[in-house]
Amino acid sequence: MESRNFILQGSASRYYWKGTGLCSVKTFCNGPAYYNTGKGNFKVGEDSFLLLNDGTEYAIEIDHTKNVDSYCLFFDNHLLRSAFFSIGKNLDYQLTNFGNFDSCPTFFERTYPLKSIGSQLIALKQNQTAYCKDDFWLEQMFAEILGSLTTLLIADLHARAGLNAIRTATKQELFRRLLLAREFIHANADKKLSLQEIAHESCLSINHLLRSFKHVFGISPHTYHIHLKMDHAERLLTKTDMSVSEITESIGFVSLGSFSLLFKRYKGHSPEVFRKKTNR
Repeated sequence: MESRNFILQGSASRYYWKGTGLCSVKTFCNGPAYYNTGKGNFKVGEDSFLLLNDGTEYAIEIDHTKNVDSYCLFFDNHLLRSAFFSIGKNLDYQLTNFGNFDSCPTFFERTYPLKSIGSQLIALKQNQTAYCKDDFWLEQMFAEILGSLTTLLIADLHARAGLNAIRTATKQELFRRLLLAREFIHANADKKLSLQEIAHESCLSINHLLRSFKHVFGISPHTYHIHLKMDHAERLLTKTDMSVSEITESIGFVSLGSFSLLFKRYKGHSPEVFRKKTNR
């Protein structure tokens, strides 16, 4: 049977498209891409990937000073149903009922750290040319990536289940709004933010946002924001020749001293020392 899993690659400094797609993983390098699904806005950069469900209508926009490279995976629905079949079911059930797959499953539509599937993506890219006509190999690689994605889904389901709400529907809605808050911080990591602004975007009270965000993600909104800034600074120190002052400004800091102090606290070295050590 011919595989319907496929990869789309491209490179453009400006691009816009709107439509409906299959379940997919979106990755980009050399610049960000911006997605809108009608239910949320997402910024996808080098350190993250976006996961969208089958049938989701979305718009993508790229507007950058240089070409942004895309590498997107699209999953066959049969492979999706097969991968989800084992979740929450013991081996006896799987052996007895194999083939009785449920309807096409859904993920939480959100960005995840790229490192969650980074090694698998590297293997896929490195061997793609050699196995370009081998659907068996491609299906196996996609199945392995789906295994990692279902692990992320299970973690999200556990986090949602732990929310302090009685009704399941309330937990679902609260978790959805917390994801909106997280995505808003992620998309505006280089800007100055406030709790009031984040709470407004996610339709939550400030107290509810603070308490629930830390419960689900393990850190406060402010700490998450600083983590993103420091990770961005690390990439700029490693991959560019920008001065520390330029990096300070690009990630939204006014004070070079404050940036250097926080960077050392989060990364173990001052920006100057960190750059020297990584460029050896």
